[in-house]
Amino acid sequence: HACLNSSVANRNNLWQPENLIATGTDDGTYYLCAAKFESNKRVACVGDTIQFYDLSYHGVQSRSWNFTGGTATSLTDSVTKVVYNTPGKFKVELTAFRNGDEASIEIDDYILILPNESVQHFNLETFENPTNLTLNAIDNNTPFQWNTNTTVGNQSNNSFFIDNFNSTPGVISEFILYPVDVTSLSQAVISFDVAYAQKTTSNNDLLQVYTSTDCGKTWAIRKTLSGVSSLKTADAIANEVFVPADQSEWKNQTAPVNAASMIDDLLVKFRFTSDGGNNVYVDNIQVSHPDQLGINLLDAESLIIYPNPSSETITIESFNEAIEKVELIDLNGKLIHAEQVNASNIQLAIDNIQNGLYFIIVQTKNGVAQRMHEVRR
Repeated sequence: HACLNSSVANRNNLWQPENLIATGTDDGTYYLCAAKFESNKRVACVGDTIQFYDLSYHGVQSRSWNFTGGTATSLTDSVTKVVYNTPGKFKVELTAFRNGDEASIEIDDYILILPNESVQHFNLETFENPTNLTLNAIDNNTPFQWNTNTTVGNQSNNSFFIDNFNSTPGVISEFILYPVDVTSLSQAVISFDVAYAQKTTSNNDLLQVYTSTDCGKTWAIRKTLSGVSSLKTADAIANEVFVPADQSEWKNQTAPVNAASMIDDLLVKFRFTSDGGNNVYVDNIQVSHPDQLGINLLDAESLIIYPNPSSETITIESFNEAIEKVELIDLNGKLIHAEQVNASNIQLAIDNIQNGLYFIIVQTKNGVAQRMHEVRR
């Protein structure tokens, strides 16, 4: 009490009613400070319902919404539902009112509505026509988003890239392909070219590929590339802005599409999580049958993995050619173990691997195989 009653630095005025009212910290006086809103999702398909919430503060008495391209159940309620019937990116505006004061906010391209029409398989996206891309980048409210690079590409002029060199660790950047119809295929893979370098040996930026069968309500990880291992395509540490020097600093990557995802409106999402590394580039994206992409999936008879479940070691045998690489990936897409080998029979020690289900990806010079495997003790 002595401190608060002291005249030093006018401390005795801090708790006076006049000061509490002036600063809006008394219990009975409210000042409208800012307009703010959120929604239950920012990506949806044509005809889906999106719910918006007015989070403006303080003491809001009324409000006015404006949804470009959308039809709302109410333009004055604090919670309202909106339906968009055409694809595109749309602005959302909110103005809050109190005692003659008002506060407004508008966010361009806040909502992304995807078309119902699907691309048959997925035509090769080379980014050579930036005004007619078959994908949408998600606004993350930072300068470090996916953008078309018109000077760098893999055997072309353009690619999609992030200025990760100047980005901040933890920034997440995403883009989503137009819906893909893969119902006519017996199997499908997602193929893309990537180029990336580290700034330091500890940079562990992540590039992940997801699929969704319910218009983005839920997503399943199909591929994870990490900066310390599978993502980097340039061996040298790049202290300056990384630009792939030639084709040797690009790598082709593939992600499998499981049987349950062979639908007529499959969504594919790329997510990059920055860890302070260097620039990342993506080019030549395609979703199609492995044969059309020149990718050979090893048949079941050419490879065996046993025992399943395993407790101490996993044995992998290839009958036709030597195994070159093995990866163990958990169901969240995290790379647990990677090993470069040159043998037709190998044993993986799994003493330190937790119980659970994993994907084992085996690569030989003639193809790739993916198997589900259980670790159980």
